[in-house]
Amino acid sequence: YMVMELLEGESLAHRLDEGEPLTVHQALRLLASCLRGLVAVHAAGVVHVDLKPDNLFLTRDGDGEPVPKLVDFGISRSLVHKPGVTFVTKTGMILGSPQYMSPEKARGAKGVDVRADLYSAGVVLYEVLTRRLPFEAENVADLLMRLWSAPPVPIETRRPELAGDLAAFVARAIAREPADRFQSAVAM
Repeated sequence: YMVMELLEGESLAHRLDEGEPLTVHQALRLLASCLRGLVAVHAAGVVHVDLKPDNLFLTRDGDGEPVPKLVDFGISRSLVHKPGVTFVTKTGMILGSPQYMSPEKARGAKGVDVRADLYSAGVVLYEVLTRRLPFEAENVADLLMRLWSAPPVPIETRRPELAGDLAAFVARAIAREPADRFQSAVAM
């Protein structure tokens, strides 16, 4: 048998669909908490590779504020080879949700690392703040083409009041090239 933590709450996806919009302050607190979780995951040598609102389960802290729990590591991958540990995904496989997938993961590139999770966290923040995605398309093929070749819609285009430091932060988080993104969850 398997023993697992009982979580009470809802997914961030459900909250986005059904709940009141989060304020900028709440969205940034949520991101900071998510990044703390990614620090631990990355320190364990794992990349989640499918970070999205469905995989962020919101519980509540003592003050009633939402606290995300990272769930569903079904397609995660190891950063280091560990004897006896096997991960489902291999280089060249494309599994996951394309809307949140980093460009390098979408290409099936070798060496996908923690920056792929940081990209996804940036997309989640973008969506929480705008209720839209930085890349939208009618089908997966068009979405992937845009992801590989077009710039994302700047967040300040969708919410002009977010121009400035926050827009620059989001743009860096969802930069196409991993070298242009934050290099660790701690840095982000």
